[in-house]
Amino acid sequence: MTGISSALPAIFAGFLLGAAIYAVTQGRASSVNGRIFWMVAFLSFVVAGGFAVARLFVEGVQPVYASVMGFATSVGFAAVLIGVVSHLVRIVPERWTTIILAIPVVVYVVAVLTDQVFYVGLVQVVLLIGMTGLAAWKFESFPKASIWLIAATLAFAILPAMLMRLAPGLGVTAMDVGHLAMALGILALVQVMAAPGIEDATRQD
Repeated sequence: MTGISSALPAIFAGFLLGAAIYAVTQGRASSVNGRIFWMVAFLSFVVAGGFAVARLFVEGVQPVYASVMGFATSVGFAAVLIGVVSHLVRIVPERWTTIILAIPVVVYVVAVLTDQVFYVGLVQVVLLIGMTGLAAWKFESFPKASIWLIAATLAFAILPAMLMRLAPGLGVTAMDVGHLAMALGILALVQVMAAPGIEDATRQD
């Protein structure tokens, strides 16, 4: 069990990086509305996955790991929210996309400069709540996309806390199981992107 436990951090981090890379390949091949924002999100998650792996093998990564993960996931969630709105509601005007993407960046910079990292997590929670509300709103019109979107938000928001209870028994840290939860969330987002949206509904009409 000890040998397996020692390998789990690398397995979970590799799973996160692999899921993010897979999402990028699916995004590149997709014609979904708001594809550029899906790509921004998935590339942000690749950065997060890359640092999750590097943290285990490169000594200099550990001090900046939390900051990079906070930034990458915040930008990723904001880009996902724009992509989902474009996919299920309407194409988001460029002005609003700039504002939405700027919010987590500005909050992150201010939080780091003022040593109030709590606000980075707060922005992420607000973005995840927005995704959940959007899924509930559009459930009747796009049930498949909505179900996967709810699954993704649960993976990002709830699953880490549930897995933390198992972490001591597995011999891993809360950070490690967080990588696993994030990977599952990313894979669920790929299914959201692949599910029918407003473009498909228009074709059916």
